[in-house]
Amino acid sequence: MPAIRVPPGRSGRLWLRHRLEIAEHAADLLDQKLRILRGDERTLEERAEASEVAWREASQRAGTWLLRAQLAGGQEALRPAIGVRAPEIGLRWTSVVGVRVPEEPTVAFLDRTVPITASFLFGSPELLEWVDGNDRVEMRRTEVTNSPARIAQNQRMVSVNTALQVDLFGQANASRINARI
Repeated sequence: MPAIRVPPGRSGRLWLRHRLEIAEHAADLLDQKLRILRGDERTLEERAEASEVAWREASQRAGTWLLRAQLAGGQEALRPAIGVRAPEIGLRWTSVVGVRVPEEPTVAFLDRTVPITASFLFGSPELLEWVDGNDRVEMRRTEVTNSPARIAQNQRMVSVNTALQVDLFGQANASRINARI
């Protein structure tokens, strides 16, 4: 490190004293920043520990529900269908402040040779744009799409539905209450 040239006399001492004051102030600021960063670090460590505990609890609950599903539907109900194609994964990139980051991932599991039949549709503008004019999508009446005979044609069909009302005889209503769908 090169030697500091201090002006001679009283002006040199004042100059040096001023430089020392600046250095001491800078050291104090660095100490304050270090205390703040250590506090932030403790907070983040506590959050990480809490997240780990929550993740372990959620994982345990998921394992319980998986076991229940296996017991209710058998192991076959949870196995994927044989012959399912690998998903198609797409990723668009964008630049933020000169750094390329992933913007919008897409995943497609559907076999492009099989038509898609539905009775109603709602979703994002991208979904509606994809469906519009798509020859693979067939919109049919609910009586057609929900026909037990038509559904039985699907191999390894697993259906999950929610009941809006259930009466004392075990009959379930899953479509509407009064006039509301």
